[in-house]
Amino acid sequence: MKLTEKQIEIISLIKRGNTDGTLLDIDQILERLSYMPTKQALQFSLRYIIKRGYIQKHPDLQLRRNKKRVCYYATTISNPI
Repeated sequence: MKLTEKQIEIISLIKRGNTDGTLLDIDQILERLSYMPTKQALQFSLRYIIKRGYIQKHPDLQLRRNKKRVCYYATTISNPI
């Protein structure tokens, strides 16, 4: 499965997570990317990467910025490089 450089960057960010060890949500991923996709474009990329098995949504919503949000984590096959 060939992934683009942008998809690899998304996976790498998710693997790193936050500095405190917590998982990233979509807004945190958006602000850390080297390019500026729309939120919808990032959602499409995340769905594609999930479908390929590189990342997963955490089953529990996590409270972030006073709202419950979906967070993402890397799977065991998440080494696309």
